[in-house]
This record gives sequence, C-alpha cells and structure tokens, in this order.
Amino acid sequence: MREISIDGLRALQYDEGDRLTAYKDGAGIWTIGTGHTGKVDGVPIRAGMTITKAKSLELLREDVRIAENGVNYHVKRAITQQQFDAFVNLAFNIGVGAFAGSTALREFNKGNTKKAGEAIGYWNKLRNPRTKQLEFSQGLANRRVRNRRMFERGEYVTA
Repeated sequence: MREISIDGLRALQYDEGDRLTAYKDGAGIWTIGTGHTGKVDGVPIRAGMTITKAKSLELLREDVRIAENGVNYHVKRAITQQQFDAFVNLAFNIGVGAFAGSTALREFNKGNTKKAGEAIGYWNKLRNPRTKQLEFSQGLANRRVRNRRMFERGEYVTA
C-alpha cells in the first residue's frame, strides 16, 4: 500500500495550515489542527477548543491515513508518487467520498492522465454557509493549481 511522501505531507500541511485553536473554515465548518473536522478525543470541535502541537500531529496522521486508504482503494492502475501525493491532498480536502466520484479519479482510471490533471482544478468551490450555494474560492483555486503541478510535474510547494 502506497503512502504519502514527506514532500507530499509537507505540501498538505502548507495547504491546510496548522491552527491549535478551533475556527470555522470558509464553509463554516469547525476545524482545528491541520484541517481536522472530526471529533477530538470524542468531543465535537467547538468555539474555544484548543489542542497541543502533538495532538495536531496525531490527528493529521489519522486523517492522512484515511485519505491514503481511499486513494489506494479507488485508484485502479499504476500511479506515480507525485500523482498519489496530489490525489491524497485532494481527497484529504474534499473527502474520500467526493474523491471517489470525481472526474479526476475517473479520468485517471481510464488512462487519461492529462484530463485527470485538468479535472483536479474543478474543485475550486465551497458551499457558502449562509446561502448553501457553491461559490468560487480563490484560495481553493490556488490550491488546485499547486495540486495539479504536483500531479503533472512533481512540483511541491511546502513554504
């Protein structure tokens, strides 16, 4: 089973950031650490919650493992490390379920690597918590450019 590379993990940490105090992300979802949106020690994330750097790394390891497992399960052909890293980054951000239904994965599995790279860029919207409508996000668009460069060229932005 393939795992994310050190460069891939650093790029993911760069993309997500690391905040030890809970905050609402652009879609209004409570988040803490490096993009963690699940519970922390069985407790839902809420205003005022804080964690240690060690806990953030623990949560990141768990969350990355979920994304890795999803990519390993759904990719049905040979994949390079840089492609795997980009797909893990995408799955981490959009969720394994969304990744499983993505055009990027579908095109990749059909052997259309170029179209798969292009399709990574489709994931540039977030749901507005007020209107519930999908809206373009420049931050996500920038991240997808980095994801695509990782996927196609092996370029990793880590700082």
